[in-house]
Amino acid sequence: MTERSTVQAFEPTVEGTVELTFRDTVEPPSATVFYKARAGAHFHQIAWLPIRAFEYTHFSPGTGTRRCLAHFGTAPWSSSLFVAFTWSPDDIRLMLIRPTGPGHGDPIISLPADVLMNVRLLPDGQEFWAPPTTRGVRVEAAGNTLLVPTAIENWENVAWAVGVLTGTGSSDDYMTEVLRTNASLSMLVTGVETYTQTRFSELESEGASIDVESIFNAFSSRAERDAGLFEIIKEEANASGGSFLARVLERVNFQSMDDLKKAYKKAYGIKLGELAVANGSIELVRKLMLHRHRVVHVSPILGMVRGGEEKGQPTFVNYALLGRAVSAFGGVIRALHAATLSLR
Repeated sequence: MTERSTVQAFEPTVEGTVELTFRDTVEPPSATVFYKARAGAHFHQIAWLPIRAFEYTHFSPGTGTRRCLAHFGTAPWSSSLFVAFTWSPDDIRLMLIRPTGPGHGDPIISLPADVLMNVRLLPDGQEFWAPPTTRGVRVEAAGNTLLVPTAIENWENVAWAVGVLTGTGSSDDYMTEVLRTNASLSMLVTGVETYTQTRFSELESEGASIDVESIFNAFSSRAERDAGLFEIIKEEANASGGSFLARVLERVNFQSMDDLKKAYKKAYGIKLGELAVANGSIELVRKLMLHRHRVVHVSPILGMVRGGEEKGQPTFVNYALLGRAVSAFGGVIRALHAATLSLR
């Protein structure tokens, strides 16, 4: 599409009207952009299409992409055109008036049209266009997130995913695989969290020697240590009859490999990185723990593991990855459990 416009900007408003005049123009032989404007998260574009119609495209995160067409039909082109476009949460409209020539002064009013391409705005001011059938579009570059779904898109993706998993919605085989894999990975991470946290309590009741103060020191700030918070928590636990260890473990995120490594090393001298597991298992578990966090807090339809590149290739979410994950998670848990049985 040829572009003759310059990008303009104005203050964002939920609804409004813009009036302008196109001067000294000739009818373009191909699709041509005449006007673009950005207003906060709003995007406006007016383009000429070879079907002899002006197209007005509007986007905002709340409404998504909308499109309407003002058809010239057999009306002759005019070198000067008065243009007005309006937008609101309810609809968008485009009006054209030819000031001279046959039929001059008669307004050409737009009609709603199907959206052929959804548009989104990137931080550098460029547009990202994708077919409306594309779901959960995300753009990342050099570790930076440039584009994420809108709030309502995120919700629609979640509702759609539930329909796929329950068999009440439509899906293709690929997305079913992604959803089932992500759900299963989330279960595996929950299993690790439950095991590692529960095993701490079991070891305490089994009489294994544990260094609670070392755990506290590893998961507290210097200010907290200087203020004597360790003794305060201990006294409160004794007074309430609760577990002192449980109070300290509230500071540990059992869904974080870094926290798990630190907690078990400080408490029992167990080094997770030295467990007898298959090569790469600990790292894979760590990456999938982070991936689970994104699945839960970002989207259930994430199809790649961020930071999961192997030999320069991305790690895709599929049944093959799930098989590797089951093996890695299981190996880590079994090796960790064996190490706890050797404690005295």
